[in-house]
Amino acid sequence: MSNAYQTITLNAPHALAVSIAGTFTDWTLVPMARAKDDDWEFQVRLAPGRHEFKFFVDGRWCCDVGPDGPREVTEGCVHNPFGTVNRVLDVPAPHAAARDEAPVQDPVRHSSPPAPCGSREARAPHQPDGRALLR
Repeated sequence: MSNAYQTITLNAPHALAVSIAGTFTDWTLVPMARAKDDDWEFQVRLAPGRHEFKFFVDGRWCCDVGPDGPREVTEGCVHNPFGTVNRVLDVPAPHAAARDEAPVQDPVRHSSPPAPCGSREARAPHQPDGRALLR
């Protein structure tokens, strides 16, 4: 089964440096590229399944960025062994007819309602349960 390239996008207009780490990078920090509209992007080839990740924004681990800077988001995320949470990205398996032509998916955008790091009340607006899913 072939893997398709995915784009993970974080809106962080005031960030000076943004990296990402996750199960798909063996939790090694990889710099994200600054894109248009204050976004930061990372392209990765992902197999179907569940992937966990976090952002590292200006020296702080976080699941999202709001107007006040990096913050944790817990709803729809999963707890990790370090007492914080990770983002979850579910990549669906391609349909049998589309396996040979897996297109590049729309970017996964991250931006949640304002909440301080560690808040347990924030919810990502792109999905009711807060999990990031490809469209």
